Amino acid sequence: MDNKYKPIVFSITDEKDLKKIYGFKAEHTKSCREKYPDVFGALFTYSFVPTGLGPLCFVKCACGEEITLDSDFNF
Repeated sequence: MDNKYKPIVFSITDEKDLKKIYGFKAEHTKSCREKYPDVFGALFTYSFVPTGLGPLCFVKCACGEEITLDSDFNF
């Protein structure tokens, strides 16, 4: 294996962000019209966008509703 490439890993470790995710998923699934996940079984998608100020993270339901995690951007 060639070691010139390092893995790129994004993680969500901030307790405020984790509470926001679990709260969103619990409340949203009660009223979401999208009852069937995608072909891989995922109802929620996590997107990470690297920026110069830190990564932006979005959690999006298959129906289109999404939240943005912003703990890295509280100045």
